[in-house]
Formats: sequence, C-alpha cells, structure tokens
Amino acid sequence: MLISIIDLKNNKTQELIPRGRGPGEMLVSRGVTIVDRDIYLYCVQLSKVIILTPAGDRSFCITNEFFIDEKQSGCLHPLSRDRTVCLSAVGDENRFTLLNGNGRILEKFGGYPQFLNDDEIKANNDIFQSVIASTPDGERFVTVCSKTDLFELYDVDAGLQSRFQGPLGLKLFVEATSMGSGYMLRPEPHYKTYRPLIANKDEFWAGFIGHRIERGKGLTLADQCTKKIFCFDWEGKPLRMFSLEFPAVYFDVDWNEKSLYALELHENDLVITTYDLDNYLPDSK
Repeated sequence: MLISIIDLKNNKTQELIPRGRGPGEMLVSRGVTIVDRDIYLYCVQLSKVIILTPAGDRSFCITNEFFIDEKQSGCLHPLSRDRTVCLSAVGDENRFTLLNGNGRILEKFGGYPQFLNDDEIKANNDIFQSVIASTPDGERFVTVCSKTDLFELYDVDAGLQSRFQGPLGLKLFVEATSMGSGYMLRPEPHYKTYRPLIANKDEFWAGFIGHRIERGKGLTLADQCTKKIFCFDWEGKPLRMFSLEFPAVYFDVDWNEKSLYALELHENDLVITTYDLDNYLPDSK
C-alpha cells in the first residue's frame, strides 16, 4: 500500500491505495494535501487525483478519483474543492494551469523566471521544478523551486506579485546534454534546494535542503532531507529560521495546536517527532 494514515489518538494505522493503474490505485503518490477534512493525493505518472474522506469510525475511504487534463504535471495543489493549481507540462509556454474541481482546465497563466542563458535555451517546468502551497482561502499561493533558490508569490486572480531569492543567491545557467536522439537540461550549479512547503493565512514555511549535486555521485536519503526551515510572511519578508535536530524527510504543522510534526532520519531509522512550537523552536533566529 502507498498511503499510511496514523491516528495519534488511538495509535491505529490504516493502509490505503494499492500500487497499480486501476480504480483506487496509483503508481506513486506525491503532494498529499488536506482540504477541509479531505485528503487529496496526486499521482504524477497517471495524472490522477484520489480524494479520501473521513468515515464515522475514524478511518478514511475513497470518495472521488479523476484524471486531470494537464498531463504529466510535476506538482499539483488544490486551492479549494473547486479550484486546483498545478505546474503546466514540460514544454508549455505557461508556467501554471488552473483546474476545476474535476480536473478540467480553466486557464493557463504565468511566465517563467529568467536564467543566465535563457536566450539560448527555452525555459520550462523541468528547469523550474517546484512545490506549491497556498493560503487557506485559496486566493494566494507560493511556489519554491526544487533546483534553485527562487520563490514566487501569486494572487490567483491578479497573477504574479513578486519573485525573490533565498540564501544561496544562485545565478542559474542551464546546460543541454545530448542523450541519444534528444537532450537533457541540467541546471548549473545543480542543487536540491527546497522541499516541503507549507502555509497558513499569515506565513509560509519552506524546508531547506541545500545539497549541491556533484557529477558521478549518488544521493543518500540524508542528502535529500530538510536541514533548516525558513519562514516568510505573504509579502516575502523573512520571519525566522530554525535548524532541525535531525534531517527531516517531511514536516507539517498543526497550526491550531501549534505543533510541528517531522518525519526525521535518525541514523537509518525514520521516526515521527512532535515539537511544541510554543516552547520549542530549535535554534530559531
């Protein structure tokens, strides 16, 4: 099964979504997002969304699934039950696609950021792979690149509000490498920069990986984990930064209870750790 739902009140775990291409199945689940009380799951390979809804016995069941019109989008984020934003497919002249609640395309919008040799190579969402988070009302969203340190703030109706860089200050050059009859685009310097990205109505938090990828060297799980968390308000103003005690594969926050949940790598073991944000912000600045 691809999904494990852990109930912290009764310590029970529910396993859902078998691997496959049929109804109720996915190949890989990426971009788990909660809208109201529902859980939205997205499979990049199948361009498929599955929605899980709470049942009366504290378990979840599938209540809807559909394929989106934007094929092979690298990231999808539901803004509400009626609107979803996703990265447009690689090669599209628009950066983002807005979908309705059934995955049909409403509109495409947004240009690509600049890079040093964008007069030679056309920008696309392979170069600017990104993750997305939004305000609870779905009116604004933020995206941060996974390969470079670039943030973009959008108003869904008004468009791009601002772009700004993170701490690396990367000057991005894109190298085209021949592969058979085609070619692969490789950003230089080549980094894993940010993931995950979460938000509330007042601020957003970006997990900073900051690992430079060297040719010929493989990546360990620790290389791909969050080491620090950067927090900004919706104007892009830095609020705070803190370092995690252990590298985190993923994290999220219960904003009402002010608790940070982190899936941490303790040597070779994955451990779920809870931090009380009222009393504990490790190394906060």
